[in-house]
Amino acid sequence: MKKTLLIAAAALAAGVISTQAQVYSQNVVGYVNTPLPAGFTPIVNPLQNSDNTQTNSATVVMPNIPDLSYVYNWNGNSYVTYIVFQGAYYDVNQNPVPTPNFNVGNGLFINASQPFTNTFVGTVLTVNGGAPGTTVTNTVNMVQGYNFVNSQIPIAGGISTKLQLNCPDLSYVYTWNGSSWNTAIVFGGAFYDVNQNPIPEPQVNVGSAFFVNASSAFQWSLVYTNN
Repeated sequence: MKKTLLIAAAALAAGVISTQAQVYSQNVVGYVNTPLPAGFTPIVNPLQNSDNTQTNSATVVMPNIPDLSYVYNWNGNSYVTYIVFQGAYYDVNQNPVPTPNFNVGNGLFINASQPFTNTFVGTVLTVNGGAPGTTVTNTVNMVQGYNFVNSQIPIAGGISTKLQLNCPDLSYVYTWNGSSWNTAIVFGGAFYDVNQNPIPEPQVNVGSAFFVNASSAFQWSLVYTNN
């Protein structure tokens, strides 16, 4: 992704989400209540859709998107733009298109025509069907260059201490602060601003999307215990 695309993303985003995740029961069923303001919000789906007939279909994952909202779904290189009307999806020329999937951990922007609250309902992503109480590792392949992501496991906090995201040296992390992107440069496991001054570890919320501009491809491995 070109630098201009990141700048465009910054120009698009005009809001920041507020989420609270509650995970419960042996089956690790959970929900995340996500209030979204009118305008642009960077977001990810934090839970695996529990409806076996569809795989993270947008109409199941986010059924209440207001009419004439826009969705910009990250495909790994750029955004695919959709317009939502009466639960159906259209391209920028107003042609009907297949309903997209909002995959767990994959970043997207929503330009909501009015405020609404989405409740994500599903299961915490497990590895090989890990049973409750077992320790498993969730692994995501991060490409060299831009990744628009959040953890596939609904965990909030520091990106290295809580999310266990150990970026290669000289990678950049961009987190949204509600009006612009905060920039952090990674070196030796520590974080620095653009003037090479040490800064605190970036923090992220459950379901919020952030950019990682990786200096080289790497694997993001998050070790956790199924509840």
